Amino acid sequence: MANTSKLMCGTGAAGIALMALAGSALADGYGGSVKDAPADEGRKFTYAITVGAQSDYVFRGVSQTFEDPAIQGALDLTYWILYAGIWASHIDFGASQGLGPKVWGEYDLYAGVKRVWGPVTFDLGVIYYWYPNSDDFFNFIHPCCH
Repeated sequence: MANTSKLMCGTGAAGIALMALAGSALADGYGGSVKDAPADEGRKFTYAITVGAQSDYVFRGVSQTFEDPAIQGALDLTYWILYAGIWASHIDFGASQGLGPKVWGEYDLYAGVKRVWGPVTFDLGVIYYWYPNSDDFFNFIHPCCH
């Protein structure tokens, strides 16, 4: 019974400490009042471009580049609650070694609607995985919701 009391005391103290830290984190940057929070910028067009290199492109535990490096990049466009983009990567399922299908690139096309209501974010979108120079077996659409 004594161990249970110590556990409850420790848990309670940890909970109080976390609430105190969360309170100060919420107030940071608002000048002490939520009414001083930054105003919503409204409908705005934005874009982002990314380029990267990986030592190996692995998807769900399987190398997509025959364990070789990959160059990847993306273009993301947003307007208000709408978004769209394209992501691309070099791939090699063994064609460079005379094995596997001759597919040299992957392009992921995606679009959706993302809305934030208070503490909840709704994200409804679709992704199309496109492998040029491949049969239709590789190309597919994946609906996504977050």
